[in-house]
Amino acid sequence: ELAESKKIRRVGSQQVGWISVADAMTVYDRSLAGFFADSKDIISKMNMRVVVDCACGPASLIMPDLLNELGCEVITLNAHRPRNPMFLPNPESLVRLSETVKATGAALGIALDAEGRHAVIVDSQGRIRSAEETASVNLHSRYDPNPNATVVVGSSVHPSVFQGLNKNIIYVEHGEPGGLARAVLEHRAIYGFNDTGLYVLPVFSPGSDGLVASLTVLRQMAYEKVASTDLYRKHQIFSQRRAEITFPIK
Repeated sequence: ELAESKKIRRVGSQQVGWISVADAMTVYDRSLAGFFADSKDIISKMNMRVVVDCACGPASLIMPDLLNELGCEVITLNAHRPRNPMFLPNPESLVRLSETVKATGAALGIALDAEGRHAVIVDSQGRIRSAEETASVNLHSRYDPNPNATVVVGSSVHPSVFQGLNKNIIYVEHGEPGGLARAVLEHRAIYGFNDTGLYVLPVFSPGSDGLVASLTVLRQMAYEKVASTDLYRKHQIFSQRRAEITFPIK
């Protein structure tokens, strides 16, 4: 239609427009920094040492510098480019992270997966905390008193996570990748998580983000002026799972 209309203005090469490509990594990094900018001073005053296992993923280009920007002393693990694929975190890497946290007197340990979607937290005494406990910390740190607010959770999460929260809880089955994020969007939920360490905070991103979940824990430690062990003690949840088991009757 444009060609047939003959409304085409010809210009010299110096007047031709240009196309720019945004650096996604920089955009994400600055968005994350801006999201926690209001907590920068209070986190910095805590003088915390943080150990972060970047799982040899892109988070190694963001998380250490961002933690340093927030005033933390940073110790990194697996921030290199490996010769062979590494599937992290795994039991051995979590034990190594726990031992490093204890040996260095760190305030917190963070284990990310290669995509930065999952996160596992290790407290200051080297204890590996459950996804439910981290979600509980996240939910209380961003507490919304609106009783109509919705939280989407994996179907195996135990109701004890929600003690003290006046929220509408919707359970979703473990399904295809992205199912949790889609359920959060569909139900207009304020938060979503499951027991595998996926955390969706839609006010920042429509997908799961382990970096946001981890930094929210760090911020809550600073606001309450407590060690991670004491913070998680308030949210201690013994491992419980919801499951339906069918026994054959003979």
